Amino acid sequence: MLTSDIQLVAADVTSTPFSRLRRLFKLLDQPFLGPVKVQNREFNSWLADEANRHVRLLDRTLREAHGAAKTRDDAEVLRKAAVILFRSEPQDPYTLQLLLKIFNAEQDAESLQNYFLQRRRAVERGH
Repeated sequence: MLTSDIQLVAADVTSTPFSRLRRLFKLLDQPFLGPVKVQNREFNSWLADEANRHVRLLDRTLREAHGAAKTRDDAEVLRKAAVILFRSEPQDPYTLQLLLKIFNAEQDAESLQNYFLQRRRAVERGH
C-alpha cells in the first residue's frame, strides 16, 4: 500500500485545522508529482482525480482554519493558501467569497488587488 503526505494530512483529526492547513499549504505549494510525464489515459485520469481531491481538501481545510489566524505569519499562510485555491477554482463563487473573507475585502476589493500586485512584483523580483 502506498500513502502520501496529503493522505496523512487528510487523515489527521487530532491537530488543529490551522496546523493541517500549514502542512497542506507546504505540500500544495509545489507541483504535484513534479516533472512526471506519462502518456497514459488511466494515469492522466487518476492524476486529474487526485488534483481535484487535493483542491477539495484545501477548500475544506481553509474553510475550517480561516478564523483561526493569530499572527501575521498565520494570516499570510491563509492568504497564500487562498490564492492556491483560487487558481484551481477561479470561477467558483464560493471560493471567491472565501477569498474575499480571508483578505477582509468584502467592502474593499482594492486591498485584494493590492495584494496580488505586491505578489506579482515580488515574483518579478525573484522572491
